[in-house]
Amino acid sequence: MKITIGDYLLKRLKELNIKHIIGEPGDFNLEFLEQISEDSDMEFIGMSNELNAAFAADGYANENGISCLMTTYNVGDLNALGGIAGSVAEHRPIIIVSGTPPLFAMRNRMMTHHTLADGDYENVRRAMREFVEDSVLITHENAQREIDRLLKIAITYKKSVNIQLPSNISYLEIEVADDLEPISRHPHTSDEERLKACLDEIKGRLSSAKSPAFLVDEAVHRYEVADQVLALIEKLNLPFAALATAKAYYDESHPLYVGIYQGKDSDEGVADIIENSDCLLTVEPVFMQSNNGDFTAKLPNDAIVIHSDYVMIGDTEVYEAVYIDEVIGSLLADTTDKRSTENLNTEEEKEFVFDPDKLIIQDDFYAQISRYLKENDVVYGETGTASHGLTEIKIPDGVKLVRSQIWGSIGAMLPMQLGAMCASPDKRHILLIGDGSFQVSAQALSRMIYNKQNPIIFLIDNDGYTIERYIMGMKRDYNDIPKWDYSLLTKAFAKEGTNMKTAEVKTQGELEEVLKTLDDVNEGIIVTVYMHQEDSPEIMVEYGKNKEDFNFGESGPENPEPDFN
Repeated sequence: MKITIGDYLLKRLKELNIKHIIGEPGDFNLEFLEQISEDSDMEFIGMSNELNAAFAADGYANENGISCLMTTYNVGDLNALGGIAGSVAEHRPIIIVSGTPPLFAMRNRMMTHHTLADGDYENVRRAMREFVEDSVLITHENAQREIDRLLKIAITYKKSVNIQLPSNISYLEIEVADDLEPISRHPHTSDEERLKACLDEIKGRLSSAKSPAFLVDEAVHRYEVADQVLALIEKLNLPFAALATAKAYYDESHPLYVGIYQGKDSDEGVADIIENSDCLLTVEPVFMQSNNGDFTAKLPNDAIVIHSDYVMIGDTEVYEAVYIDEVIGSLLADTTDKRSTENLNTEEEKEFVFDPDKLIIQDDFYAQISRYLKENDVVYGETGTASHGLTEIKIPDGVKLVRSQIWGSIGAMLPMQLGAMCASPDKRHILLIGDGSFQVSAQALSRMIYNKQNPIIFLIDNDGYTIERYIMGMKRDYNDIPKWDYSLLTKAFAKEGTNMKTAEVKTQGELEEVLKTLDDVNEGIIVTVYMHQEDSPEIMVEYGKNKEDFNFGESGPENPEPDFN
């Protein structure tokens, strides 16, 4: 059958359950936008800038497993790159469709706008390739082959890819088979001998171990083995801990869950369980500064690390060509059941004593909010006080916690919330964000109102960059930001009116009254929560000191002690 290149791309995207394309119009992508507009099964979600669009696509991918971002050549691509890099760091794949100048202009190195006027049409693709898995320029000849190849890469390896679509070819027709095979993962099967040898080694170590344990990181979700891993943990009665980057992936009330492991900053007793295990299993942990106690994490020398297509035991023993789903599945099928009713979980709820007249402080705020979270909620903790504060509370079972633990770009969570609400509009999406972060991406709130979404946003108004104050410059004006009246934004961002609610709270009692209304928020609500600029979650005080020492050393400047009383 014959089909246009643009419609073929849309057909393949829809096979991946992508129902929205998020982006920013530009003159080089308008032809493709016309095709999107004519497709009743695909919706374009316009954003006010490409950085927000990239963050929103990241949020969509976090809910849907994959997303599509549309940019225009060079100025749009590079504006989006900061958000794209964040999705890559956190392993949430985005299909980036970049509208480019006409193919003839690129071939003839014509000096078009949105370029450096040097005839170089490879520079943006080179920049993209530093972050995405692959980038390709689509032509009439390669369209079907390269579109399919890149989409397979994205879904197989959870990697972002970039498709450059010239402005003058989207309506050109190509010939494709009537019975197209659907886009699917690259097939893989483990080497039989290597898989058997690997399983024999692991089962032998498990059978003789006195203190086996499991360490969880985000890769269990990336490789879609989270349920099987938990089933294995339960079958073998393994105490398990999570890196901070995988907080709340499993029920934190589970009887085998022992807490967060992060080197010297681990929950009480967790470091001993993990570091002294004589048979530690883990799935591709990613250790970095924010989840390893400032480089103090130390796994046992013979830890069993399961990767996507190989297993490594210690530093030298490697089993190649064994795939993670087959390794976990075979262990689950072949190991002896050791289930137990023993409860190893010593995690305690953060103590909270309600006082309606007490001013809200960071250490009380997250504990108070947690009592109103429920199954299927998606909770976003913006980089800064919110992300750290949520680390300190027990997240209820069934609540999805979203943070930017690796990339850590401030401002990401507001547009991420927007994108995620497109993918799963029936869930409650609850954002906790500081005023400094909010001002980075505030236009996303306007788009939420425009799109008639219903976000729940707790905006912490504490006069600036508190997380930076705790690293350096507690009293310096470089950590200050302009003062906004956030309660007026919903009116300013919607000239034709909106039913989105606003509230301002300073005391626990005022906050409690707002929390009681969250089930009835149909048009969304933005709650300004006033706190002192030097108030901080307890965990962030130590975080700031560690970063001060790491960044500046003994000869660097010293931060004054905070005093907000």
